[in-house]
Amino acid sequence: MDAKDNQTYPRNAISLESLHPAEPSPEVDSKKDSPVTSSVSAPPTIVDVPVDDADTPGDADPTSEADAKLKRWARWALFVMAFFMGDVSDGLGPFLGVYLQEHGWAPGLRGSVQTVSGVATILATGPIGALIDATKYKRMMVAVCALLVGVSQGLNLLSTHPALVFLTQIVSAVAGTSMVPLLVALTLGICSDDKSKHSFRTLNGRNQAANHAGNMVSAGLAGLLGSRFGLTAVFYLVMAFCAATIGVVFLLPERTIDHRAARGGGPSPDDTGNREDMQERGRAEVDGEIGKDISPPVESPMTTSSKGKKEKFTNKFTNKFTNKFTNKFTKRFKNRDPSKPSRSGFRGASILLKNKPLGVVAITIFLFHLGNAAILFLYGQALVATGQGDPAGTTGLTVIIAQGTMIIMSFLTAWLAGRSGYWFAILISYAVLPIRAAVAGRVIKSWGVWPVQILDGVGAGIQGVAIPGLLAVMMAGTGRVNLAFGVVGGITRQTGASISHSLGGWIAQERGYSFALYILGIFPLFSLAIWVGFVKMLRPLIDKKPEEE
Repeated sequence: MDAKDNQTYPRNAISLESLHPAEPSPEVDSKKDSPVTSSVSAPPTIVDVPVDDADTPGDADPTSEADAKLKRWARWALFVMAFFMGDVSDGLGPFLGVYLQEHGWAPGLRGSVQTVSGVATILATGPIGALIDATKYKRMMVAVCALLVGVSQGLNLLSTHPALVFLTQIVSAVAGTSMVPLLVALTLGICSDDKSKHSFRTLNGRNQAANHAGNMVSAGLAGLLGSRFGLTAVFYLVMAFCAATIGVVFLLPERTIDHRAARGGGPSPDDTGNREDMQERGRAEVDGEIGKDISPPVESPMTTSSKGKKEKFTNKFTNKFTNKFTNKFTKRFKNRDPSKPSRSGFRGASILLKNKPLGVVAITIFLFHLGNAAILFLYGQALVATGQGDPAGTTGLTVIIAQGTMIIMSFLTAWLAGRSGYWFAILISYAVLPIRAAVAGRVIKSWGVWPVQILDGVGAGIQGVAIPGLLAVMMAGTGRVNLAFGVVGGITRQTGASISHSLGGWIAQERGYSFALYILGIFPLFSLAIWVGFVKMLRPLIDKKPEEE
């Protein structure tokens, strides 16, 4: 035993017996509890010990071939999900107005449906953004929202009673408006560090293009099926897209989603999406501390008891593991000041008050959608009212042209943002909207659908890529990207859109469709003026180099 105990330990050797004795005995305990003598060269810790390749059970590097294939699968699954999600997020879209028009609803009442559902989304968008930031169940959220949209549209087939229509459209609007921030969050969660190939800008542009392609295909099918079987076929089509979204979202592997990156990084008090990795790091640190105390046993009298050794190990475990995670839960939840507003309440709105550039962006987005939201609805209704096309076919054509243009603009915007930045791209979107409104008010003809909706595709296509992109840049490192997107890209957008539908509907009822379209074209002029006026403040924050994103 003496020769064995005093043998020289090689540098790369680890004595597992000193950590986990097979059979405790007084003799072993005497050696294990003896004072540890320091040496000139301390033995390496467990985490730093070099091992032979033969001893490595497998390559755990995240860039391994298996993980790379899984990431590639995740990107394609998200791409397909974005395709079907397009029709889910918009619901019936302009077909709802035409459907209600066929059932005798006045323009003002039709606009009020959009206004009420818009108010509901205003109240829900902030908390939804905070929930997306906090939860790891993003796939389940997508499935639940798609289910709510499908059920809501199915109920509208049963009755067009105002109470039922208002209720179902509120539910559908809240669920539908959650889809875009969920898509952005999942894109952030699976994007790669390779800025030249799978960066957020590239994947976001591709996914937004797929989203618009889904809208275009669904609109084409809606126009075709609606012309042949009536507008009720459009409802069944929306429900089919909802079912497809539910099926595809679960093809996205959960382990490929980095939930910390999905909320924009920043402090990570409880990144439950990567909890297993964090626990592995915690165990490695604990084992490393134990490894630091490993040295050849030396014969000496017993100075400590096994109970004291156990307490010493427990204290190390508590300091290195429990304090690292449990204290963060305590600090976040138990020690929260009850006088402060919750993250999902007024704290979301306070982002605008404390961040002036973000507030300027929000105001311009509000004015943009105040003028833009109702144009497609009013123009489609104007064409039907003047006999320039059948309800389903004409409405479907307006969507197809716009969404087809948006597909092209999604790729072009991602390309332009990498070279000129997001500020210039947003400037173009604000400039084309007044032109679109003027053309729509002047040319209420069947051929006028093409210029009006091409301009719609240019403006909305740029916004769909640039707004999430610039918010991701401005809020990088805060961990509140989705909350900011909910407030700036959601609340302000929905506020402007809801007022636009109500305002445009009542003006059209009193003064006609052309006059209403002209009035709506005034608001984006203010967006354009503000955007140019604050260029010195906004552009340095928005137009960061790709490496900074």
